[in-house]
Amino acid sequence: MPRSDEYPGAQVTGIDLSPIQPSFVPPNLEFVVDDAEDEWVITEKFDLIHTRMMVGSFLNWPQFFTRAYNQLHPGGYIELQDVIGLACDDETFTSNPPCPLAEWWALVAHAFAKTGRDIHAASQHKERLKGAGFVDVTVIHFKWPINMWPEDPVMKNIGMWSKENTLDALEALAMAPLTRTLEWEPEED
Repeated sequence: MPRSDEYPGAQVTGIDLSPIQPSFVPPNLEFVVDDAEDEWVITEKFDLIHTRMMVGSFLNWPQFFTRAYNQLHPGGYIELQDVIGLACDDETFTSNPPCPLAEWWALVAHAFAKTGRDIHAASQHKERLKGAGFVDVTVIHFKWPINMWPEDPVMKNIGMWSKENTLDALEALAMAPLTRTLEWEPEED
C-alpha cells in the first residue's frame, strides 16, 4: 500500500494467493487473488513489478521472470527483495558446532528442496533475469542483523525490526514444508 499512497496518480495492483488484504485501501489500489506461478490473468502492462520474500515460492523461476518481462512496458523495471540465506560475520552460524538457527535453516532448505523449490533461489536471480531479457541488472546486498547487538543506531534499529520480522516468519516459512514434506506434526520442535 505504501506505493499507492506515494504515487496517487499511479494504478497499483497487488497479487496474493490468499484473500487476506485489507478492504479499506486507496482508490488507486486493487488486489487480485492469483498464483503468480500460474498463467497470468492480468493482461495490462506495468511500469514496475515488485516482489518481496518470494524465495521458495516458485518451481520455475525462469518462467516467472519471462512472464514478468513480457508484462512490463518497454523500459519497465522489476524489483526483487529477497534473502540469499542466513549468515554470520563471526562464523558462529554453523552446523558444527551446532547453532539452532543454522540447523533450522538447513532443515527448512532440505524440506523445500524435496518439493523442487529452492530457498536459496535469490543467489541466481541476476543470471535468470538476464536470461529472461532484462538488461542493466543490479544486485545490492544489505547486511541485516536479526538482533539489537550493533552499536550503530541505524543498524540497531534494523536489528530490532528484523528480529521481530524473523520471529514472526519462522513458523510461517517452516510450517508447510516441515509438516507436508517431512511429515512432522505441527507440535514438533
